[in-house]
Amino acid sequence: MKSYEKRLNTITRFTPQSAVDELFEEMYSDYSSLIGFVLLPYDLDDDSVKDIINESFFKLFQSRGKVRDVKYFLLTCAKNLAINEKKRVARFTSIDEYEDYFMSPDSRLDFDSKMLVESIVSSLSEKEKEIFDLYILQDLSSREVAKLLRLNQNAVRVHWSRTLQKIEEGFKNAWN
Repeated sequence: MKSYEKRLNTITRFTPQSAVDELFEEMYSDYSSLIGFVLLPYDLDDDSVKDIINESFFKLFQSRGKVRDVKYFLLTCAKNLAINEKKRVARFTSIDEYEDYFMSPDSRLDFDSKMLVESIVSSLSEKEKEIFDLYILQDLSSREVAKLLRLNQNAVRVHWSRTLQKIEEGFKNAWN
């Protein structure tokens, strides 16, 4: 691997975009497979692995000027993102039970259930409704949602987590 630290830490707003692109393409080529290999024990789906790799490089770019060891930074960042993803998924597995009931084509929602779903959805912010629509109804990945909404993937994940929390709380409150 080449020494990227000096080149990365000298990038300024005056650095030609082609030089920045070239540097990141080299680093991506050198490190993306290694990051993917390091993420194997986390048992993530391919889209999550790609999202984590891309998010790690995004964070590297944001932290340029402060990075002493690019490889260490990328691997640590990827591991932390993977751990956070596993925690996020574990927190919201219970929502799947509700989703299976309400989204199943075999189940017919009675009037009260429809009102409950409408009430929960109406309690969401506009951004949360939009993200809910893109994730659930349009079946887009976090990367695609981020691109459409012009947000970074981390912001989309935060909104999605909050949305799922509100939905879960709405069902729990209604059933207690």
